[in-house]
Amino acid sequence: MLPCCQALLALPSCVGAILGSARRLTCRTPLIAAAVPPLGLHPAAPADRGTFNGHETQGRSRTQSPAAGGEPVSAEGPSPAAPGPSFEERFAALEREWRQLLPAKLQEALRRMQACRTDPADAAELEELHRLLHTLAGSAGTFGLHDLGSVARAIEHELDRVMALPARSGADFDAADRALQALVASAPGG
Repeated sequence: MLPCCQALLALPSCVGAILGSARRLTCRTPLIAAAVPPLGLHPAAPADRGTFNGHETQGRSRTQSPAAGGEPVSAEGPSPAAPGPSFEERFAALEREWRQLLPAKLQEALRRMQACRTDPADAAELEELHRLLHTLAGSAGTFGLHDLGSVARAIEHELDRVMALPARSGADFDAADRALQALVASAPGG
């Protein structure tokens, strides 16, 4: 059972109604549905008598909701939706999209680097450049471009050094700019 599900099940019964709702909602997610057992129904209770969140369910079958009207539901919850694309298919689509956007992200980094060199005191521009390189470094590794990610991370660390300077000049960006230029030249689609 997932640790988060165990923690939920350990909560006092006064939150049972919320957890019961969560169970009905999460049963559409097979991993969560398998980890979270049905809540509030005593397994040995007869069909017309039982408990739901500590309250007697006299006269209701287990396949009826304790909500007003007692509309029927299956004991397992709603039917799961038709399966969508697999994780691998979704990941491959995300990777394709990321690789298509990579040249534009690198061009954005070049523009921001030029803006930082032009106005070294612009902290907001420097922070945006830093954030962009941080994101590129992490994403590149996720999508198998480890060298690109390593260079982006090195540029990010160089920008950390520049950010810590009490006063900056355009020349302070020389090393980061050269590394970024090389990165763009060697990047796929760059």
